[in-house]
Amino acid sequence: MDDASSNETSLYLEQLQKEERIIKIINNKKNMGTLYTRSIGTFSSKGKYIFPMDSDDMLLNKDVLSTITNIAYKGNFDIVTFNSVCSDLKPNVYQAKIHLSEYEGKHYPNLVLYQPDLGNFPISLSNKLNDPSINEVLIRPKYIKSKIYKEALYKLGEERYSRYMLLGEDDIAVYIVFNIAKIAKFVPLYGYLYIDYKESISKSQKDRVQHAIYLLYIFDVMIDFSLNFQNNKKVLVSYILFIFNNKFLKEALNRNVNNTILLNSCLDRVFNCSLISDENKEEIRRQGKNLDFIKYHF
Repeated sequence: MDDASSNETSLYLEQLQKEERIIKIINNKKNMGTLYTRSIGTFSSKGKYIFPMDSDDMLLNKDVLSTITNIAYKGNFDIVTFNSVCSDLKPNVYQAKIHLSEYEGKHYPNLVLYQPDLGNFPISLSNKLNDPSINEVLIRPKYIKSKIYKEALYKLGEERYSRYMLLGEDDIAVYIVFNIAKIAKFVPLYGYLYIDYKESISKSQKDRVQHAIYLLYIFDVMIDFSLNFQNNKKVLVSYILFIFNNKFLKEALNRNVNNTILLNSCLDRVFNCSLISDENKEEIRRQGKNLDFIKYHF
């Protein structure tokens, strides 16, 4: 997938295609963002599994995908997930392996949504409700059955996955997939290298107000895919408190009246949700009332 890149990506992909005929290239006519681009790539795929991977990330060794593929096919799992190394190093596998020992001796789990029928996944149950780290649901590194991913996108709907997003699209993709999958497996393998560029879109200070608007959109989707799942209530409460603590929320609501309407709609659904305890609802009210710019009758 080439999301209307301005460099020589297309030429490079065409060269790869000459060497590997199995490669299919799809070029967006204009920049559409990651959520849309991954969705179109998924619908166009023919394989049994999807492995989303950004162009600036790497696998730590050449056997990672074959290992995960064998596990996935043998168990017919809907999802197989494993550990990643986050590094600010240049994308060099040799350098990353030197630092890998720092990760292997500690517990750095990929936090994922817990569903009773998915089995045992690594998740920190001790997180406080206002701890945003519980929301660290990432599309990397997850090996996902194609039909599961496509079903999730159909349920999400074209209007939603076509929306231009540059931040938080992983939350949406993983959330909907994990609420549809039935059988999954975590493999305690460090095989993925994520390069943490300080100048990346998610790290830059450009238009943080727009980033706050993305959070509202993500929360709207999360509610739709969570209200029937008892174990997702903690994530929902955590996320709305996380939004309340965003210092750009006021500007986001002032930018467009539709953003206020969206937030109020989300709050209505949360307060009408029987899965969320009265204690949690009271905490939401307490923090929300402290934000006088939120036009909602708490």
